[in-house]
Amino acid sequence: MKKYLFPSLLFLATPAAVLGCDSCGCELCEPGSLGNISAAAGNPYAVSGIAASQSYVFGGVSEQFTSYHSFRDSGASVPNPGNEYEDSSITQFIVGYQINDRLSLQLNIPYIYRAYQRLVGGVNEKNSLSGLGDVSLHINYVA
Repeated sequence: MKKYLFPSLLFLATPAAVLGCDSCGCELCEPGSLGNISAAAGNPYAVSGIAASQSYVFGGVSEQFTSYHSFRDSGASVPNPGNEYEDSSITQFIVGYQINDRLSLQLNIPYIYRAYQRLVGGVNEKNSLSGLGDVSLHINYVA
């Protein structure tokens, strides 16, 4: 039984593939990273008064905006007779908790907004969609 225990634990520790995720552009806060930022080095992002082993709550917001207003074929610009476009905005809300210098939790909540205009049957169709993306909880442990 002992010879099967280690491979079983290794299987559980293997990361799973994620087919789709809306947390692009979002950085994970590594355990102890805020406590290791040195104010003495002149770092403008320094957090003073936090020891690496101290617990704390952190948060943030990031935005990614992409606008598509032209068509391309093999890299060359081609006509856009219907004035079609797509504007995409993904806003990430991040909240986390640093438990100690080895363990942190982070919750990512993306809000997605897309506006578009497309030519359907010779008629311009204009619409927008919005809502929550893939909410994810990240657990980061440094062995």
